[in-house]
Amino acid sequence: MPIEKRCKDCGSSDIHCQTLAHWDSAKDGWVMDTPVDEPWCAECDSFEIEDVETP
Repeated sequence: MPIEKRCKDCGSSDIHCQTLAHWDSAKDGWVMDTPVDEPWCAECDSFEIEDVETP
């Protein structure tokens, strides 16, 4: 089943995370690397994020 990130506090799926990225010439685009901070909810600023299975 697919997984969606959701806020435990407000239920929002508007979750953000800053990451490092590098340019991949073969893919002709940016490839995301390692997160540099914890994911957070853009709705309520909570850091309490969970994985939720989606149908």
